Amino acid sequence: MSLDESQLVALIAASEPELVALGRSVAGEQARAFDVLSQFLKARRGDLDALDVAAGVVRGIASVAPLEPHRNIYRDLLGADLDPETIRPQPIKTLVLSLAIPGQDSWVRLHGRRLLRRLWELRTKRGFAPDVTLALEQADVAWELSELASLDEAWAVAIAMCTTDDSDVVPAGGLLNVWELMQGGTAIAGDAALAGFLRTHPRVFETAVLERIDELAATVGRFRNSVLDNLFEGGAGFGTSPWAATHAAWNAELGMRVFAQAQMRRLFGPTTTHNSFTTATSWLRRDPDGYAGLPREMVDAFHALIDGSPLPDILPAELEQQSPDQIEQALANYCGITVEQLYGRLLPNPPYNTGFIQPNTSLGWVIKQDAETLRSLGISRHELATRIAELIPSPDQEWHRDGAFQTWAVAFMGHQQDPFHTYDVYSLNGNLGSLDFRIARDGHEIAGGNLQLSLIRRACFFGGPGCYRIDPAVAVELLQLR
Repeated sequence: MSLDESQLVALIAASEPELVALGRSVAGEQARAFDVLSQFLKARRGDLDALDVAAGVVRGIASVAPLEPHRNIYRDLLGADLDPETIRPQPIKTLVLSLAIPGQDSWVRLHGRRLLRRLWELRTKRGFAPDVTLALEQADVAWELSELASLDEAWAVAIAMCTTDDSDVVPAGGLLNVWELMQGGTAIAGDAALAGFLRTHPRVFETAVLERIDELAATVGRFRNSVLDNLFEGGAGFGTSPWAATHAAWNAELGMRVFAQAQMRRLFGPTTTHNSFTTATSWLRRDPDGYAGLPREMVDAFHALIDGSPLPDILPAELEQQSPDQIEQALANYCGITVEQLYGRLLPNPPYNTGFIQPNTSLGWVIKQDAETLRSLGISRHELATRIAELIPSPDQEWHRDGAFQTWAVAFMGHQQDPFHTYDVYSLNGNLGSLDFRIARDGHEIAGGNLQLSLIRRACFFGGPGCYRIDPAVAVELLQLR
C-alpha cells in the first residue's frame, strides 16, 4: 500500500492505534512513505496535530520493520519550531526510536538529544506518563552529573571534549556523556564537571596542563586543531561555549603561564594564536599580575582589550641617539622575539604577502634615516600621519578634490596584520589595514596602505624600498607641512 497525503489529513486528531495501523500498512514502502510524511510536515510546520500523525505513522512502521535512514523525515520530526514545553508524548517516543538508527544524521543526533535532555529535566513539570519517562530513559538522557574524583578522570573528560564530535554520546571520567546539555541547555556536562574539579582541587589540573603542554600541542583534536588549541578556544560565539565554566574556574596565574609558553614557543595553531587572547583576557581580569613575563606587545594588546587603552608608541619620539642595530633590537624586544624572527615577519612571504621590507633592506637603517629626515624638516611622525589620515577619502575608487589635493582610496576584503603584534590588533587600531590610498598635488603623489599610519606613529616605520612605502620627505613637501 502506498501512502498519500489525503490519508494523513484524514487522520488528524485520530487515535494512536489508527495512526500506528496506517504505518504498519505502508512499512513495505518505507522510503516512499517517509517522502510523503516529510512533505506533510513541511506544509504544516508547527502544527502539533500534524506532528502527532507523522509520529504515529513512523512508530507503526517501526513496529514491523527496522527504521531506515532518510534525508528529511527525522529532521522534520524535530522541526525548527519544536518546543519542549509543548511537544506531545507520541513524537517524543518516536524521536527516541529515530535516534537509535545506526548512522543517523549528525544534526538529528545533536539536536534530538538536546531536546530529549531538556524534556528529561522538565519531566516533573510536564507530568509525563510512565511510558514517556521510560522512553527518555531508553534514550540515555536520564542521568545526573557526578563529581570527578581524580586528575585521571578530569584529564579523560578534557581529552574527550577536545577530540570527539559533540553530536555523539561520549562517556568519560564517570560521565555518561561529556557533551550532554544540562540546566536548560545552559551548561555542558563535561565543562561543568571539569570546572567542579578545578574548584575542589586547586591548581592540580592546570599544573598538569603546564607540565604536559608539548604533548597537548602534538595531539590532534577536534576541527584538525591540537588538543591545546581546543582547550583555549571559547566556542567562537556559536551556541553554548564548551569551556565557559572551566575557564572561569581555571587558576588565572597558571593559565597565563600556559598561554605565555604556547605563544612564545608557537605551540598554538594560527587561529588559536589570535583567539586565545580572549581566554587569557578573562584570566587577566581576575589576576592582573598575570602580565608578568609577557612581551610588551601582548601587554599593550591586553590593555586595549580590557580597558580600551590606545596602543602606545613602540619607539620613542627622538631616535638620533639610537643606532640602526639598537632600533631593531628595541622592536624585537617589544615583540618578545629575536631580530631574525622579526625580519621573518617583515620579509615577503609569496604568494600572499608582499612584505614590509625587501631581503636586502636594513630595517633599522630605514627607520633611522626616516627619523632623521623628519627631524631635519621639523615635523613629527604623528603630525605627518594625522595629516595623511585627514585626506584619505571614502573608499569608492573615485578621485576626489580636497582643496589643492586629489585623493583616492579603495577598500579590500580582509586586512593586513600589524607585524609588531601576535594578536591581530585590527579592531584595536582604528581598523587600519584594509584600505589603499593615493594623494596627489601638482603632479606629485604619495600612495600606500592605511596600516602604515599606525606603523609611522608607533615605530617611525614608513615601509621599505620596493614595498608599500611613503617617503617622508615627499609626503611633507606634498602635504605642505613646512
